[in-house]
Amino acid sequence: MLGKCKLRGFLYTLVFFALALGAQTSAGNEDQAARDKGWKLLQQAREAFRAGGAPASIHDYSFDLTTEIHTPQGVAQLTSRSFFIYPDAIRQEINTPQGKAVIVFDGERAWQHGDAGRRDLSDQAAQQIRAEMDRNNLLIGPPPDPAFVRYTGSEDVAGRPVDVVQIADLGGTLVRLSIDAQTHDVLKHTFVGDTPQGLAQVEEIFSDFGEAGGYRWYHHRKVLRNGEQALESTRSNLRVNVGYEETRLLADGPLR
Repeated sequence: MLGKCKLRGFLYTLVFFALALGAQTSAGNEDQAARDKGWKLLQQAREAFRAGGAPASIHDYSFDLTTEIHTPQGVAQLTSRSFFIYPDAIRQEINTPQGKAVIVFDGERAWQHGDAGRRDLSDQAAQQIRAEMDRNNLLIGPPPDPAFVRYTGSEDVAGRPVDVVQIADLGGTLVRLSIDAQTHDVLKHTFVGDTPQGLAQVEEIFSDFGEAGGYRWYHHRKVLRNGEQALESTRSNLRVNVGYEETRLLADGPLR
């Protein structure tokens, strides 16, 4: 009798481990399927950005920007012009009531110059610029590590069905991309980011897509922070591969 009990206990143990192994295998298969689907959707988004063709690689681009900033005191409007040279040189010329302010980022440091002279921006400001650049140029440079990419489900954005792809590390944080199920345009970024009001859940919603330089760009962006509208911007006069030189882009003084 004792031998039978031991045998029965041994068989129960085998069954338990077999079930546990099966559950782990099933979970592993589901995780791999989510990674494979996420990677496929990201590649479709990158292909859609290339307007279905094979345009020349992006060396630089620039655009005019009109931005409405929403604050408790009301809405303020700014106009600016932005320049980007791959992989990480940025110049933004902002028209303010006090005159033109120029913000420059060379990939590591950020500074501002204008009529009042030049001053270095904080490391935190430089990190914010870097993070925004990484998100904005996700479809331009090399794709992220496939191990960081996974499909997480579906939802609607502005009445459009989208597939949600999560990237574990983009600009130093986890970012979810909402990709149009039909056009494969990226319609939204969702992430937790550092804002002027502190850490917040940020949603960047993109619309009004059009072709420039062989690529398909959004022209309108709305930003929500913790569900409240923070800013809205429209870009125009988007030019690709003009031939800007990095030394001139990063130099103090006007850009000729």
